[in-house]
Amino acid sequence: MLSVEEKYLDQISEVFHSILKGEKPNAIHLPEDHPDNELKQTVGFINQFIDEYNGISEQMYSLSRGDVHFEAPKGRDAGHSVA
Repeated sequence: MLSVEEKYLDQISEVFHSILKGEKPNAIHLPEDHPDNELKQTVGFINQFIDEYNGISEQMYSLSRGDVHFEAPKGRDAGHSVA
């Protein structure tokens, strides 16, 4: 069974709490020597989500100011194919 330090669970909770409050979340940082386990994989996916979310938030903010002259980001291939 995977054992996770409470501080990492708190950071993950804070990400989603920030999103629900309409704020831009910060990426979660793990130590460089953190084992390559399920937590590291999950944090990697959450950080990718944060990056995408923050980019979309910037676009929405631009649109709300009437700025329609921005380049929308291209979709990213996450290694999944659509069947």
